Amino acid sequence: MLRLGMALLLCALVGIVGCGSSSSTTGGGEKKAPTLVGTWEASDPGIKGITLVMTFTADGKFTRETVMEGLPKEPNVKVDGGKQEGSYKQEDKTLTLSTPGKDTKMTIKELTDSKLVLANAESKEVSFTKKK
Repeated sequence: MLRLGMALLLCALVGIVGCGSSSSTTGGGEKKAPTLVGTWEASDPGIKGITLVMTFTADGKFTRETVMEGLPKEPNVKVDGGKQEGSYKQEDKTLTLSTPGKDTKMTIKELTDSKLVLANAESKEVSFTKKK
């Protein structure tokens, strides 16, 4: 009787543990790879007072917006490089950003559901966090 009770308890524990859900899996039980799609904000772009925001869409487009704090809010003040649009292509750990007349290759050092680390050709890294 003791053995039967232990066997039922073990089956119940295995059933409970096996039924847990995971947000990183698809319906087939496969792990879902993190994706670039979404809006990312640089946690430290390297220059005080600058905020860098990148948005990647599922159709291969991206926008990169640089916001500088402390600038006058006058309509005639323009910031060079404030917003750029283009397309992107991801091949394994290589990210190619294409804007009119220029392609920029970057290395994806880390990509999770909430963190992105990119490095340029000179190995300078920028960390991003995904905006909600």
